[in-house]
Amino acid sequence: MAAEDVLTGAMDLIARRSANYRRDPSWIAQESYTQDDVESGFHRVDRPLARPGTSRFRVLFLALLMSVFPLIVVLTIAVPGILMGWGLDWIRTGVGREDPAITSGAVLLVAGSFILLLRLLYLVTADWRRRYVAATLAVRDYPVLYQFVAQVADAVNGPVPDVVKVDNEVGLVLRKRRGKLGVNKVELMIGLPLFYSLSARQLSGLIAHAYGGFSRSRFSLGYPYVANINRWLARLCDTGAMQIYEVSFARPWLVLFFPVDWLLNRYLRLLRSCAEFFSFSVSRGMDIQGDAYSARLGGATEFRATQIRLRALQLGKARVLAQLNDADSSENAGGLRFGHNDYNIARHIAEEADQIQFDLRAQLVREMEDLVSPLTRSRVVDLGRIVEVEKSQDEGACFLLGAAVRLLPDVDQLGQKIGARVIGVHDREI
Repeated sequence: MAAEDVLTGAMDLIARRSANYRRDPSWIAQESYTQDDVESGFHRVDRPLARPGTSRFRVLFLALLMSVFPLIVVLTIAVPGILMGWGLDWIRTGVGREDPAITSGAVLLVAGSFILLLRLLYLVTADWRRRYVAATLAVRDYPVLYQFVAQVADAVNGPVPDVVKVDNEVGLVLRKRRGKLGVNKVELMIGLPLFYSLSARQLSGLIAHAYGGFSRSRFSLGYPYVANINRWLARLCDTGAMQIYEVSFARPWLVLFFPVDWLLNRYLRLLRSCAEFFSFSVSRGMDIQGDAYSARLGGATEFRATQIRLRALQLGKARVLAQLNDADSSENAGGLRFGHNDYNIARHIAEEADQIQFDLRAQLVREMEDLVSPLTRSRVVDLGRIVEVEKSQDEGACFLLGAAVRLLPDVDQLGQKIGARVIGVHDREI
């Protein structure tokens, strides 16, 4: 019982502290970190990093196995086309025999197959059509943030990102992008809600966690591909986020497509569950390695609070997107507490997370206590992983005291610009 009281008190403190960080923007500007602060805010840790516990052969074999799922999606697209061909043949047969039953049935088959094909293509090509907005941060404009990221990369012996971007998502992605002349560049994508909600130490641990499946070693060559397929299938199933980012569609058509969308969503969720089942062991091994990296930077004591905060942010994002999807226009923003010309979605996600931590603290703790199995979400941090990290008693290489927003002083301006483009109020480049 005492442990629950301590955890509850820590959650309340985190929520109040993150709310205070956003209450006074002038304080953020005055107290922003300098490059000297960042340089002196890390100490060198000579203890070697734990090596991954999964063989390279196993990861490469899994990468080949995961290639089946995009192939299944492609074959699924071909099925409605085949049904349409059969339907057209039956239409010709029914017209030739002057049989209205065959003709009407074939027409229904062609129409249903066409709607199924249209919606399936619409879902699969959502990444190219969604109004996804990210802002690229130049090194000359944000030297403190780039130095902070470089310090984290150096501590885990990982490649320093060439480009840092921010968006409205709740999370952090480290990936390779093919640049000019075929040169691969390392790109770090950070969600703005993290700056609003986390401390600098917690953010350093989260960045370090991304290096768990992304390092210089040849071993990890196949895992980013596996992770990309899992993320792609997750985006196909994320219909709520798709509705806010995709190009708007006429409401009568959406009502007509609803039954088809429901069936497709269940089918894609089944594919996603199968993919997570096969990749569970390797993904969990990478996550456990990432946990060790996170403790190396942020400290073992911050790990539990960080994971609870991330879960609250995910629930807060779901609430904000649901309200945006229900909006009749961009001006009322679905009933959100947006002021006049206030489109900072990231800040509202963080505020919703504050409220969720107060209202649903018992549920958040219970989710952490549930053990994760291959039939559930393999990326959820369970109590077993938290205990393993806390047993390490790692003090952390980062000891910057303060909020992560001190690394990004103009976070409000960036959030306003990105949010305005997501909602569709402004369509300018960032």
